[in-house]
Amino acid sequence: MDRAEKKAAICDAEWVFKATSVVVVAHYSGLTVAQMQTLRKQMRLAGASVKVAKNRLARIALEGTDVASIGPLLRGRP
Repeated sequence: MDRAEKKAAICDAEWVFKATSVVVVAHYSGLTVAQMQTLRKQMRLAGASVKVAKNRLARIALEGTDVASIGPLLRGRP
């Protein structure tokens, strides 16, 4: 992922964090591809969506949003 792609990802995530009233952080390691597809389908049927983001980029996008307090839930490299 080059710098321009990272910047675009941050802008997209920031828009989602500002426009959404509920954000759920889920650690999905250990799920099979089939289980992840089922999760996405169930979320879509419920009117929601699943977004996968790099932790560092998500933390940057969270800054200054109403949901910035979820930052510590994002694990990985600081």
